[in-house]
Amino acid sequence: GLLGCGAINSKVAEMIVKKEAGPAELVAVLVRKERTHNELQELLPPECRTEATVVTANADDFFSMSSNWSLCVEAAGQPAVRLYGKRCLEIGRDLMITSIGS
Repeated sequence: GLLGCGAINSKVAEMIVKKEAGPAELVAVLVRKERTHNELQELLPPECRTEATVVTANADDFFSMSSNWSLCVEAAGQPAVRLYGKRCLEIGRDLMITSIGS
């Protein structure tokens, strides 16, 4: 799962889809602001927009047990780490923090 979809995680998503990040799959992306389905999809690079990837502003959807991811790559800043870091770890998922200062 990707926490944030700015410059860093857009590049991470692209690398996952191009198989440049090992055997990873792009499954879910949590963004801060609610948008329409099309607007959410447009946050990702074109090659990353698939029906299999859930892009949402709803944390409950992102962290649901049906959301099939094991590693959360954070690139959304310190507030996102404070809001979601503990929750991620409490449900048994790994958390990689990439934001400087987080």
